[in-house]
Amino acid sequence: MSEQLLKLILSEVKSMKDDVQSLKGDMQAMKDDVQSLKGDMQAMKDDVQSLKGDMQAMKDDMVAMKGDISSMKGDIVALQTDMQSMKGEMNSRFDTLETKLAFVQRDIADVKKKLGYVEEQTASASELQSPLVELRKQMIEQDVDIKLIKRVLAL
Repeated sequence: MSEQLLKLILSEVKSMKDDVQSLKGDMQAMKDDVQSLKGDMQAMKDDVQSLKGDMQAMKDDMVAMKGDISSMKGDIVALQTDMQSMKGEMNSRFDTLETKLAFVQRDIADVKKKLGYVEEQTASASELQSPLVELRKQMIEQDVDIKLIKRVLAL
């Protein structure tokens, strides 16, 4: 019995030794896994830090963009003000041009009216000129006759 017991104990010790060896292997694997997890955690921390840096850069860019947008808004307001001013000035100029055009049209109508009057006067003068031309011819003829009479009398 003692031999059996010894065999049994030896068997149990061997089994325990195998279990301890297995546990040691499992623990080493766990240590390796923990080490791997530590590496992964460090990589994750590095990624988070990188993300923080990227986020800060994006935040800085956003602040700069806000400044640019504010500046653009100011420029747009200035442009709108200038456009309103130019629109008012153009409307004023168009009103002035329309007024001047009305005066020019009135002056043209007056000129046409006076031109018609001049045409009438020219036609009337032309009608009067015809008898005057005839009268002048007669006077020239009489003048010639008078000169002839004077020559005859002078002889």
